[in-house]
Amino acid sequence: MIRIRIPRIQWFNQPFVKNILANTLGTIIGIVLTIGTTYLVTNYEDRKSERQQVKMLVRSLDNHIEKFEDCIELMQESDSVNTIIKQNWDNLSVLADSTLAECVGRMILFDAQITDYTAAHIFESNIETWRTIRSVEFIETMGKCFTLSQFLTQYHNQMNEDKRRITMIHHKAELADFKTHKEMYIHILKESEVSYLIRMQHELYIPLFMQGVEILKQKNMECKQLAGIAEDMTQS
Repeated sequence: MIRIRIPRIQWFNQPFVKNILANTLGTIIGIVLTIGTTYLVTNYEDRKSERQQVKMLVRSLDNHIEKFEDCIELMQESDSVNTIIKQNWDNLSVLADSTLAECVGRMILFDAQITDYTAAHIFESNIETWRTIRSVEFIETMGKCFTLSQFLTQYHNQMNEDKRRITMIHHKAELADFKTHKEMYIHILKESEVSYLIRMQHELYIPLFMQGVEILKQKNMECKQLAGIAEDMTQS
């Protein structure tokens, strides 16, 4: 029997096969690099966006705290004058006109809008913000901070409403026929709305704001630490 020996063809050594393999491998590497680069860029942009969102929120809360502290300072200054008024409540005529006038003036001194809640509204209503920030603990803590800030703002607004009523009393007293300014000031201070605000400012508003601000400071620092930006915010 005659055996015909068929030579083996070395397919991998053929030029066209090598070209196909090289092109395929190049395509695969290109796809992997594209996907990998896209992932890295997207991940970097996500983290950058997250950091920007977090900084916006903590800066907003820093501003809230600063304005609340200014409010506390004004109330404490007013309370120091009110203390003199309360000590001489039964005989206000012995006090100087300037002391009576300062107390009345502080009772009608309005604070401007204490906070800007733009960042809080974005945080609460924009689902993209929640998706961007990955830390659930940060979201929960920041949410509690804004809730407390809004709670304090409600009391601040109530205090301003009390001052508006006292302003009306002051206007009416100015139109009345009082012989002296001291007589007018004493009349205003003896009005129930004024004595109520003097008492509430000392017994409620100042302690409430001081305690609330301390909690806000503590929770805001927790947010900065959770986000890893405590040092950045201190430097800025």
